[in-house]
Amino acid sequence: MQGGVGIFIICIVFSMVCFFLSYQIWGKGKLSLIIGYHEETFNGDKSKLAKAVGLIMCELGVLVFVLPFALAYIGVLTGPIYALAIVCGMIIALNDVKLSQSK
Repeated sequence: MQGGVGIFIICIVFSMVCFFLSYQIWGKGKLSLIIGYHEETFNGDKSKLAKAVGLIMCELGVLVFVLPFALAYIGVLTGPIYALAIVCGMIIALNDVKLSQSK
């Protein structure tokens, strides 16, 4: 049981970091926190990019916060479901940014 408490604390801290980054990118518009972002080479809408990345980080924060509780009470099947939810969320958000960049 002692090792399980450490996992809960790590997940809570990581989700807080995700929420903080979401606020910084989406709320304050600090796009420099996005890896690979260069203002001079990006041609799309910066506010849509900030919103998409902020939503991804917020989704990741919620999923990471809930994951240890779901694993403890539902079972091992929740791990692959969470991974699929994260990947699908990223694909949808990246497609939204790509489509807005091409217009």
